[in-house]
Amino acid sequence: MNICSTEMDDERCANKVVSCYEQVSQYLQHLITHNQTLSQMILYENETSKYYFNDGTNLQLSSCGANYHTSTNDHHTNQLCRYATSETKDKVNLALKFRNLFASRAYVMVNSDEKLVDKTHQEKISTWTNSSSQDQQFLSPERNVEMTKDKSCHIIQVNFLSEISYQQQQQQDRNKQQQQQQVWVRNIFPACAPPPHWCPLAEHDGHEYEIPLPYNKTCDKQFRHEWDGDEEQPIKLFYTDKTFYWIIRHPSQSMQIWLDDGSVMTSRPDNKFYYNHVTYTTDDDTQQQQRTYSATSLPHDERLKNIVMRANRLMIGCQTTQPSTSTCCHDDDLLPTRPQIPPHVAHLPDLARFSYVDGNVQIRFIDHVTLYCDVTNDQFDMLCVNEEHAFRAIRGARIFYPDGTYISCDDLFHVSDRLAPYVRPCRDWLRWLLGSEAQKRESPFLDETVFSNKVKDLIDDELDKISNFTTIHHDVICSDHDVICSDHDGKDLDVEDMLRRNSEALQQIDILLNK
Repeated sequence: MNICSTEMDDERCANKVVSCYEQVSQYLQHLITHNQTLSQMILYENETSKYYFNDGTNLQLSSCGANYHTSTNDHHTNQLCRYATSETKDKVNLALKFRNLFASRAYVMVNSDEKLVDKTHQEKISTWTNSSSQDQQFLSPERNVEMTKDKSCHIIQVNFLSEISYQQQQQQDRNKQQQQQQVWVRNIFPACAPPPHWCPLAEHDGHEYEIPLPYNKTCDKQFRHEWDGDEEQPIKLFYTDKTFYWIIRHPSQSMQIWLDDGSVMTSRPDNKFYYNHVTYTTDDDTQQQQRTYSATSLPHDERLKNIVMRANRLMIGCQTTQPSTSTCCHDDDLLPTRPQIPPHVAHLPDLARFSYVDGNVQIRFIDHVTLYCDVTNDQFDMLCVNEEHAFRAIRGARIFYPDGTYISCDDLFHVSDRLAPYVRPCRDWLRWLLGSEAQKRESPFLDETVFSNKVKDLIDDELDKISNFTTIHHDVICSDHDVICSDHDGKDLDVEDMLRRNSEALQQIDILLNK
């Protein structure tokens, strides 16, 4: 059994109980001092997060923490955190370290050769017993949950031991072996606004509760993240200038401000724009003084003045934003997951036979050319968001000719004129597969094009009309002045009227062909 930690500078071992009773403020001071390359962090309510660094670069993490996004003037990178490049690895690790401390659920990469991991996150549920009546600190009888509060009792730190199990396939063995890891996870949050799974810490009821499990898998919705829409979301935590600003919304809007000297500011219940600032002596951590600040009664200290003004701006800004949902691997109850695509077959006699089974596409055209293509779930997810990126990502499509030769396509977006007649129907097939089963029944594949039987019958009808108009020449009765035609029913038809009807019929056919 492997033991790993979410914090590289704070390694834990399963046979050594974590000393959780260090002061929370001391840990936060240590965190700030040793990570000064980070200038700003924003954690949103849906737990997406942004990070700004002193070198001018920035980085975003998805709400599950499994994916990151970076951008420069001419380059954008979307990547899984576990595959971070050497240029971004240190920043990704630092961002994950901060995120895991303050998000409700941590993201932990499996401590193994990722190429051999077949399936992760088969969770083993662990429990802890809430049996302590101590207010300042707590250790569960199972010794797997440890809690301590800061000296002001406003901040809670929880260390808990979570177990992860996964299947691993050996390189020269097809058998899959079950592996396990134990992970010590540290979580810090305001005492007045704990995550739902830590609310029992205030009860002391002696009941058993499940230990929250960290994420440790590839996000199933990697290509659905909306990286540019975070500015409209409400902020949960803002960090800058060695200060943490927690915006609390329930039961009413308030704020806690954690300073690097261990002091805490809290907004008053009767007026959220007034802040009580409690400081402590350095020697024995006894309360030294409490002062109240507001926009009309600012402190003399320039840094404290800036903190109060920034807190007011954050409070006002939060009043104009509305909570929103994320698009990630942990919000299936909020956003429906795209259903798995069942096997489908469509036969269009004048074009091709289309089939799809378990990610494999096969299209056999009437000229005996066959196209094969493999499409993953991630690529289907990307197709829901951005068709161009999806068709660029689908590589390796193979087009086989009757003489046995074949051509491999670099992607399905850029193709030559020679291959376009085969690739375009493939793109249409993939789009159609994304529809619901009800949509597919209501609108069969290529139902509105010239290749469907419905449209083909309409064209045949129009061609029959033209044929009837043009074969009445044997009934034409000509005079020296007027040309009069008689149809098969004996009705007189003017030649101009006949030509007009022919023109209308041709226009109808042209409309059908261009659909």
